[in-house]
Amino acid sequence: DYASVLMMCSVRLSSFAWALADNPELRKSATLSDFLGYLFFMPAFFVGPAFPFSTYLKWTKELPPYNSIPSPAIPALKALFLGAFCTFLYMRFDDDWSYTHLLDPAFLARTTLLQRILFVQAAGLLMRTKYYGVWKIGEFTCILSGIGYSGADTWKACENVDIPALETSQTPNATLQNWNIFINNHLHANVYKRLRGAGLGASAANYLTKGTSAVWHGFFPGYYLTFASAAVMSMCAQMVRNEVRPLFATASAPFGFKPMYDFVSWMCAQFIMNYICGPFTVYWLGPGIAVWRAVGYA
Repeated sequence: DYASVLMMCSVRLSSFAWALADNPELRKSATLSDFLGYLFFMPAFFVGPAFPFSTYLKWTKELPPYNSIPSPAIPALKALFLGAFCTFLYMRFDDDWSYTHLLDPAFLARTTLLQRILFVQAAGLLMRTKYYGVWKIGEFTCILSGIGYSGADTWKACENVDIPALETSQTPNATLQNWNIFINNHLHANVYKRLRGAGLGASAANYLTKGTSAVWHGFFPGYYLTFASAAVMSMCAQMVRNEVRPLFATASAPFGFKPMYDFVSWMCAQFIMNYICGPFTVYWLGPGIAVWRAVGYA
């Protein structure tokens, strides 16, 4: 719907504004056609990615790596087929594996707590396929235009989600870094780092950055439950990792069984991600808390 278009426009507007604020020379050289072309760039207009203004300028002026672009046919088809496959999975199985089942008294009555916890893992994975689908199709259009080229025969310049890295991530922070990559980069550069530069502490800057992300998504209370939880979980997970990882993953580790640590870390990251995303999908405060209650807030 129109909401995604407005979300992308707001990011591009703020990205353009910060680019001008940070580069006085750019204020003199950027033209109205540069601004309008960036704002209404059709391959990324509907679902992104929200690449920075500098990338668009390099592409329009054919600066490296855009001065020599190989054929985009194969990488474009790969992105298209992967996007179409993820979209098919979502459309085919969403009715059976939606978080909304956790709001159904009949479903709660016929399932155990363990079954519902496992159900959330499948529901979270299926929910992600919706975004994988639209982002990969958006990546496909950018690759066709050539702006998706990143040099050295790679096409990562418009990759908004790294599916293998995300699905194998071992920490909530790694999960977030590989999800909606360009929005996370934008928030980190233009919200978090600027707050830190203004003297704000890391924790406060982290919470305000997640709050900015929630406001950017909209005003449904479920969004705020998810993003507030993500801020807390990322801070806690980092502290646990700093204390626990040296026991398994260093040369002087007393236990020294890193594969077990890696597996448990991956499993915890998946459980955390799928748990905190529940309210995001049901929008409202009551249903969001009900989803968490259905799995024992665990």
